[in-house]
Amino acid sequence: MLQKLPTTTKQLELMKLNNLVLHCGAATVSRDQLERVATPSPEGRWHPISHHSLVNQVQSGLEAAGMRVVNTAHALNRQGAQYFGLMQVVDDHASEEWGTIVGVRNSHDKRFPAALAIGSGVFVCDNVSFQGQVVLSRKHTTNIMRDLPQVTNRAIGRLASFVGTTEQRAYTYKEREMGNLEAHDLVIRSLDAGAITTTMVPKVLQQ
Repeated sequence: MLQKLPTTTKQLELMKLNNLVLHCGAATVSRDQLERVATPSPEGRWHPISHHSLVNQVQSGLEAAGMRVVNTAHALNRQGAQYFGLMQVVDDHASEEWGTIVGVRNSHDKRFPAALAIGSGVFVCDNVSFQGQVVLSRKHTTNIMRDLPQVTNRAIGRLASFVGTTEQRAYTYKEREMGNLEAHDLVIRSLDAGAITTTMVPKVLQQ
């Protein structure tokens, strides 16, 4: 379901750690540090864009669609050549109890294109794993700056429909009452199906 919005500093940090996985040399940076990363000059048809330009474009597109960014995380790898980021957003026209995640990545070393991953199960890792319910990308070629707003708006347009459906499902789950016998049966069925592991059982039972 959609992620519940974090309310404390500790919860904010957990959101970042859970969705932005850094174990291949990347390190978190501030927005100011991100803006200071130099962008290589174009080479032939290869036209890299700055990391902060991509972030600005995504955030502007979200805000134009009525989405509000409530939390961000930014990371750089390979001396700034690779960028990985997350934005947690809420729809100002919907309940603020639930949010969703937008993953962003960009490269200056030709490893991967500028891309967005949007949804409730977004996963961004510096080993270049990049997953979400909606994933769109644009290669670093001529006219990328012209086409980037279209790519961003297309992804955000799909997000609006996705959020509405997922949020309704979340509220349906929330309103569904379940007794202890049914809950324990569901835990066992979840284990059998591989949806959870044995180490997750205590947390599931606590919830």
